[in-house]
Amino acid sequence: MPNIWILDEKIEYTYNSSGNLTLEINASWGAINNIWVNTHMHEVTYNSSQNRILDLGYEWIANQWVNSYKDEFFYNMGIVSSEINSQWNDGTNQ
Repeated sequence: MPNIWILDEKIEYTYNSSGNLTLEINASWGAINNIWVNTHMHEVTYNSSQNRILDLGYEWIANQWVNSYKDEFFYNMGIVSSEINSQWNDGTNQ
């Protein structure tokens, strides 16, 4: 169908009182059922200095959020000094 806009993706954002992103939920348009279908989300945690210290990612599988990844951030004098990235292993990917 040429010359029309076709729905594709929706992203919803949530922020804390300091204006930092704390939650992002992504969904794709299900053209067959005409509904938004969750795909993935991530939650972000901050320390008292408002530095991002944790980012947890999830995927939408079988109508529930399932662990996907974890990113941890470490600071030295307010500057990111290192980051550790981990992938969730549910036991099926050895």
